[in-house]
Amino acid sequence: MRIQFTEQFYIIESKDEIVSKMNIILNLIETARARTRLTQELIVQDDFFVKDEISSKLDSLAARFAQKRQEFLSFQLSEFEQNVVYEQNIIINIILKKQREVVEMIMEETAESNLKAQQTLFSEVMPGQGQLVDLFMDLINYYEGKITKKTGEAKFHYETYNKVQIYLLFFIVTIGFFISLWVSKRIILVEQELHKDKTLIHSTLMSLADAVVITDTNGIIIDCNHVAETILRLPQEEIINKEFVNIAKITSKNKLIQFENDIKEIFKSNMDESIADDVELHFENSNDLIYLDLQLSPILDNDENRNKFGCIVTFRDISEKKILEKKIHHQANFDALTGLMNRYAFETKCNDLLENLLANNEHCLCILDLDRFKAINDNCGHKAGDTVLKEISSLIKSCLRNGDTFARIGGDEFTVIFENCPVKNAKQIMNTALSKISEYKFRYNNEKYSLGCSIGITNINNNNKVYKKVFNQADQACYQAKNNGRNQVVIYKPELIESGIELN
Repeated sequence: MRIQFTEQFYIIESKDEIVSKMNIILNLIETARARTRLTQELIVQDDFFVKDEISSKLDSLAARFAQKRQEFLSFQLSEFEQNVVYEQNIIINIILKKQREVVEMIMEETAESNLKAQQTLFSEVMPGQGQLVDLFMDLINYYEGKITKKTGEAKFHYETYNKVQIYLLFFIVTIGFFISLWVSKRIILVEQELHKDKTLIHSTLMSLADAVVITDTNGIIIDCNHVAETILRLPQEEIINKEFVNIAKITSKNKLIQFENDIKEIFKSNMDESIADDVELHFENSNDLIYLDLQLSPILDNDENRNKFGCIVTFRDISEKKILEKKIHHQANFDALTGLMNRYAFETKCNDLLENLLANNEHCLCILDLDRFKAINDNCGHKAGDTVLKEISSLIKSCLRNGDTFARIGGDEFTVIFENCPVKNAKQIMNTALSKISEYKFRYNNEKYSLGCSIGITNINNNNKVYKKVFNQADQACYQAKNNGRNQVVIYKPELIESGIELN
């Protein structure tokens, strides 16, 4: 009993160190996320001086991260903590290296380096950031589990002491009275300290920037912080003592399937795992949804049995991140002037089509190069030229079928993929577009400007399905159309390119 009672006071003595460690870890998580947010801002920022200011902030955050991490390492660490720190060292070195590469590529201020920086950020830096945060959460779970376990042991000892008091009262009333008085005072002191620990943990929970929900082993919510109330749009009294799956209607990967079965499976298991990195939170009686980064982790004992006594659900609103990702994706794949696919997206689409080509499929690829467009640009200015490009692209698009792929791949150069379309039909559609382009007149300062278009067509089938080869064929046919006098459609032939001749 003396040993058990000593353990209760060890809980009190170690609380300050545990809370200090948790505060440092929370600071490290916030600093790491701040660096990632600044790196995202750096990608979309055009002003060089603002970029330089953001870069300085990144360096300052890196120094702050190193300082806080050194404070954490100054504590005496258990074997579990040392293992987590070792894994963090590996991930941190990789993330810092990749973040520096991203910043260097962004500061080059070229479209190619900016695109490469975006790819590196979302494919390497942010997943590594997620792994680092997961390791920090492992430490927080470790500390909370340790304190919770000790609390349970203290309660067990309390009950044991009460039984001992009852037996002793039967034999030695006087001695029992003094022992009972002394023990009661000591237990009250322990309970007061444990209550302080619980209050500190609850305060820490409330100060987290992420939403946190704590449940029992049946998935019933026993506590949550204010951020969770804000995201779930419910007051705490409507959240506590409710099943998590009934409070949060969550779907993943755009499928209208609730996570209920998956979440209940996690509640039953002893594995620490993330349900999903990217989920959607839906609201009853509303079409609103919020994108969340969500993780559900069981709270386990540190003994050999690894018994579970609850779960922690953490999530944060990443709606702004999703909007930014969609914006970046659109900028990377679509022409800013016409809204059409750009060359990169077109090549990707065409390669996918060629890789999945079936034996009986017959497609066509067309290249359209405007004639006399340079005269408008030179005489009327680039703004007028942009207007013409938008109007001509709309005119061409009106001639195409639903499902045809239309892209702008150069200044006045466009391309079309006709899926499941013989060459004869493709040429007929292009002749219709050619007629509309010929009828088009652009007026500027009382002057009328007309355009033409040279069009090259090539066939795509199982014998001709290499993208570079197919594109060159259409380009050669377009070049031949210009040589033949412009404003016409030419179909590619290996042995001869003829203007206006059908292939049979």
